[in-house]
Amino acid sequence: MAIRPDFLEIELQNESFKLPENYTGNWTPVRLVLDSRFSAIEKDLISVIYSLSKLRKGCYASNEYLSNFICSSISHTAGIISKLRQLRIIEDISFDGRKRKI
Repeated sequence: MAIRPDFLEIELQNESFKLPENYTGNWTPVRLVLDSRFSAIEKDLISVIYSLSKLRKGCYASNEYLSNFICSSISHTAGIISKLRQLRIIEDISFDGRKRKI
């Protein structure tokens, strides 16, 4: 069994959604894969935040950008981020009133 190579090509409905340079994909730690506290979409968002933060020593992505990345609504993504903050999975490194770094 194999994945068709054309399946891995990116087709986006939203042209403004751009991947960062050097972004090769998400890495999901096995600890997260096995953690039953989180839904699949929550695990996906954690992996995206983790992968983006490794590129730039912090994740600067907006809720809109992250919601496009995980194919979710902005409000649902914001709710997941709030949950992850409450559980201390993620933390804000900086916030200037307009932009945050997690």
